[in-house]
Amino acid sequence: MPLGTDKTTDAASDNRHPLNEFWGGVADINDDVRQSRTNASKNNTFIVFDINNLDVIEAREPYAFPVTKVEILELNIPGTPWEAFKESLRKCGYEGSLNDLIGKRMRWKYAGAILNQREVVDGKTSYVNKEGFCWQVVEIEGVNNTSDKLMDAVVALADGKNETDFKTQFLANNEMRSMTNYASMMQMVIGNSALSTLVSAGKLTFDGTVYHKV
Repeated sequence: MPLGTDKTTDAASDNRHPLNEFWGGVADINDDVRQSRTNASKNNTFIVFDINNLDVIEAREPYAFPVTKVEILELNIPGTPWEAFKESLRKCGYEGSLNDLIGKRMRWKYAGAILNQREVVDGKTSYVNKEGFCWQVVEIEGVNNTSDKLMDAVVALADGKNETDFKTQFLANNEMRSMTNYASMMQMVIGNSALSTLVSAGKLTFDGTVYHKV
Protein backbone atom coordinates (compact mmCIF):
# COMPACT_ATOMS: atom_id res chain seq x y z
CA MET A 1 0.00 0.00 0.00
CA PRO A 2 1.46 3.38 -0.93
CA LEU A 3 2.33 5.67 1.94
CA GLY A 4 2.05 8.80 -0.15
CA THR A 5 2.14 10.61 -3.44
CA ASP A 6 4.37 13.23 -4.97
CA LYS A 7 2.92 15.80 -2.58
CA THR A 8 3.23 13.94 0.67
CA THR A 9 5.35 11.67 2.78
CA ASP A 10 6.36 8.43 1.12
CA ALA A 11 8.48 6.28 3.42
CA ALA A 12 9.14 3.91 0.55
CA SER A 13 10.53 6.34 -2.02
CA ASP A 14 12.11 9.72 -2.55
CA ASN A 15 9.18 10.96 -4.60
CA ARG A 16 7.87 13.52 -2.15
CA HIS A 17 7.36 17.13 -1.16
CA PRO A 18 10.00 19.72 -2.20
CA LEU A 19 10.11 21.15 1.33
CA ASN A 20 11.74 19.63 4.39
CA GLU A 21 10.66 22.15 7.03
CA PHE A 22 8.48 25.23 7.04
CA TRP A 23 6.05 27.42 8.95
CA GLY A 24 2.60 27.82 7.43
CA GLY A 25 -1.02 28.56 8.23
CA VAL A 26 -3.59 25.79 7.80
CA ALA A 27 -6.11 27.27 5.38
CA ASP A 28 -8.24 24.14 4.99
CA ILE A 29 -8.31 20.39 5.63
CA ASN A 30 -10.08 17.94 3.34
CA ASP A 31 -10.47 14.22 2.68
CA ASP A 32 -9.40 12.88 -0.70
CA VAL A 33 -10.51 9.32 -1.51
CA ARG A 34 -8.40 7.58 -4.15
CA GLN A 35 -8.26 4.14 -5.63
CA SER A 36 -5.41 2.09 -4.23
CA ARG A 37 -2.46 1.69 -6.59
CA THR A 38 -1.95 -1.89 -5.42
CA ASN A 39 -5.56 -3.05 -5.03
CA ALA A 40 -8.11 -1.74 -7.55
CA SER A 41 -11.01 -2.88 -5.36
CA LYS A 42 -9.90 -0.74 -2.44
CA ASN A 43 -9.92 3.01 -1.80
CA ASN A 44 -7.51 4.97 0.34
CA THR A 45 -8.31 8.22 2.14
CA PHE A 46 -5.72 10.97 2.22
CA ILE A 47 -6.00 13.94 4.57
CA VAL A 48 -5.05 17.04 2.60
CA PHE A 49 -3.78 20.13 4.40
CA ASP A 50 -3.95 23.34 2.35
CA ILE A 51 -1.25 25.62 3.72
CA ASN A 52 -0.67 29.32 3.06
CA ASN A 53 1.62 32.13 4.24
CA LEU A 54 4.68 29.90 3.91
CA ASP A 55 7.93 30.66 5.66
CA VAL A 56 10.39 28.09 4.29
CA ILE A 57 13.07 26.90 6.71
CA GLU A 58 14.61 24.12 4.63
CA ALA A 59 13.87 22.98 1.09
CA ARG A 60 15.07 20.16 -1.13
CA GLU A 61 14.88 22.46 -4.15
CA PRO A 62 14.13 26.13 -4.81
CA TYR A 63 10.55 26.92 -3.78
CA ALA A 64 9.13 30.41 -4.32
CA PHE A 65 5.41 29.77 -3.88
CA PRO A 66 3.41 31.17 -0.92
CA VAL A 67 1.21 28.06 -0.63
CA THR A 68 1.59 24.29 -0.56
CA LYS A 69 -0.24 21.08 0.29
CA VAL A 70 0.65 18.21 2.59
CA GLU A 71 -1.19 14.94 2.03
CA ILE A 72 -1.01 12.05 4.50
CA LEU A 73 -2.59 8.64 4.04
CA GLU A 74 -5.08 8.13 6.86
CA LEU A 75 -4.31 4.81 8.52
CA ASN A 76 -5.23 4.60 12.18
CA ILE A 77 -2.83 1.79 13.00
CA PRO A 78 0.56 1.92 14.75
CA GLY A 79 3.66 2.44 12.67
CA THR A 80 2.09 4.60 9.97
CA PRO A 81 2.90 8.21 8.99
CA TRP A 82 -0.63 9.20 10.06
CA GLU A 83 -0.09 7.89 13.59
CA ALA A 84 3.30 9.62 13.73
CA PHE A 85 1.63 12.86 12.65
CA LYS A 86 -1.04 12.58 15.36
CA GLU A 87 1.58 11.79 17.99
CA SER A 88 3.52 14.89 16.95
CA LEU A 89 0.41 17.00 17.59
CA ARG A 90 0.11 15.53 21.09
CA LYS A 91 3.78 16.26 21.77
CA CYS A 92 3.10 19.89 20.86
CA GLY A 93 0.38 19.96 23.50
CA TYR A 94 -2.52 19.95 21.04
CA GLU A 95 -5.60 18.00 22.12
CA GLY A 96 -8.32 19.48 19.89
CA SER A 97 -10.00 18.03 16.82
CA LEU A 98 -8.37 17.89 13.40
CA ASN A 99 -10.63 20.60 11.97
CA ASP A 100 -9.75 22.92 14.83
CA LEU A 101 -6.28 23.14 13.31
CA ILE A 102 -7.73 25.27 10.52
CA GLY A 103 -6.50 28.81 10.99
CA LYS A 104 -3.54 27.78 13.12
CA ARG A 105 0.05 28.45 12.12
CA MET A 106 2.32 25.45 12.52
CA ARG A 107 5.91 24.43 11.93
CA TRP A 108 6.04 21.27 9.83
CA LYS A 109 9.09 19.03 9.50
CA TYR A 110 9.80 15.94 7.44
CA ALA A 111 11.33 14.12 10.39
CA GLY A 112 12.33 10.68 11.59
CA ALA A 113 9.83 8.31 13.18
CA ILE A 114 9.52 4.56 13.77
CA LEU A 115 7.41 3.28 10.88
CA ASN A 116 6.22 -0.15 9.85
CA GLN A 117 7.96 -0.65 6.51
CA ARG A 118 8.17 -3.38 3.91
CA GLU A 119 11.40 -5.28 3.48
CA VAL A 120 12.25 -7.94 0.92
CA VAL A 121 14.97 -10.38 1.98
CA ASP A 122 15.82 -13.42 -0.16
CA GLY A 123 12.63 -12.89 -2.10
CA LYS A 124 10.47 -12.91 1.01
CA THR A 125 8.44 -9.86 1.97
CA SER A 126 7.99 -8.85 5.59
CA TYR A 127 7.09 -5.72 7.53
CA VAL A 128 9.43 -4.39 10.21
CA ASN A 129 9.43 -1.38 12.50
CA LYS A 130 12.39 0.85 11.73
CA GLU A 131 13.18 4.52 11.36
CA GLY A 132 11.65 6.26 8.38
CA PHE A 133 10.66 9.81 7.60
CA CYS A 134 7.25 11.45 7.47
CA TRP A 135 5.52 14.77 8.06
CA GLN A 136 5.27 15.85 11.67
CA VAL A 137 4.36 19.07 13.46
CA VAL A 138 7.03 20.36 15.83
CA GLU A 139 5.40 23.59 16.95
CA ILE A 140 1.95 25.18 16.91
CA GLU A 141 1.70 28.91 17.38
CA GLY A 142 -0.16 29.68 20.61
CA VAL A 143 -0.11 26.08 21.88
CA ASN A 144 2.19 24.97 24.68
CA ASN A 145 2.94 21.50 25.97
CA THR A 146 2.03 21.58 29.66
CA SER A 147 2.34 17.84 30.35
CA ASP A 148 5.28 18.41 32.73
CA LYS A 149 3.23 21.03 34.54
CA LEU A 150 0.36 18.55 34.89
CA MET A 151 2.70 15.89 36.27
CA ASP A 152 4.09 18.30 38.87
CA ALA A 153 0.57 19.35 39.85
CA VAL A 154 -0.60 15.75 40.24
CA VAL A 155 2.41 14.85 42.39
CA ALA A 156 1.86 17.90 44.60
CA LEU A 157 -1.84 17.11 44.93
CA ALA A 158 -1.16 13.49 45.89
CA ASP A 159 1.34 14.40 48.60
CA GLY A 160 -0.03 13.36 52.01
CA LYS A 161 -3.26 11.84 50.64
CA ASN A 162 -4.69 8.38 50.21
CA GLU A 163 -6.09 7.22 46.85
CA THR A 164 -9.69 8.22 47.60
CA ASP A 165 -8.91 11.74 48.80
CA PHE A 166 -6.56 12.31 45.88
CA LYS A 167 -9.13 11.15 43.30
CA THR A 168 -11.83 13.38 44.78
CA GLN A 169 -9.65 16.47 44.70
CA PHE A 170 -8.20 15.71 41.26
CA LEU A 171 -11.64 15.41 39.64
CA ALA A 172 -12.74 18.65 41.30
CA ASN A 173 -9.64 20.56 40.17
CA ASN A 174 -10.54 22.89 37.29
CA GLU A 175 -7.05 24.31 36.80
CA MET A 176 -5.62 21.02 35.56
CA ARG A 177 -8.30 20.50 32.91
CA SER A 178 -6.59 22.79 30.41
CA MET A 179 -3.20 21.07 30.75
CA THR A 180 -1.70 18.73 28.14
CA ASN A 181 -2.60 15.03 28.62
CA TYR A 182 -5.33 15.78 31.16
CA ALA A 183 -7.74 13.33 29.49
CA SER A 184 -5.21 10.49 29.69
CA MET A 185 -4.36 11.33 33.29
CA MET A 186 -8.05 11.44 34.21
CA GLN A 187 -8.56 7.92 32.85
CA MET A 188 -5.62 6.71 34.93
CA VAL A 189 -7.00 8.41 38.04
CA ILE A 190 -10.45 6.89 37.50
CA GLY A 191 -8.84 3.49 36.96
CA ASN A 192 -6.78 3.85 40.17
CA SER A 193 -3.49 3.45 38.29
CA ALA A 194 -2.15 7.03 38.32
CA LEU A 195 -0.54 6.98 41.76
CA SER A 196 0.98 3.51 41.43
CA THR A 197 2.45 4.60 38.09
CA LEU A 198 3.99 7.65 39.75
CA VAL A 199 5.42 5.44 42.49
CA SER A 200 7.02 3.22 39.83
CA ALA A 201 8.40 6.35 38.16
CA GLY A 202 10.01 7.47 41.41
CA LYS A 203 7.81 10.55 41.75
CA LEU A 204 5.94 9.33 44.84
CA THR A 205 6.37 6.86 47.69
CA PHE A 206 3.61 5.00 49.53
CA ASP A 207 3.77 4.21 53.25
CA GLY A 208 0.80 1.86 53.22
CA THR A 209 -1.68 4.62 54.03
CA VAL A 210 -0.84 7.80 52.12
CA TYR A 211 1.44 8.91 49.31
CA HIS A 212 4.44 11.20 49.68
CA LYS A 213 6.20 13.42 47.18
CA VAL A 214 9.81 12.41 46.58
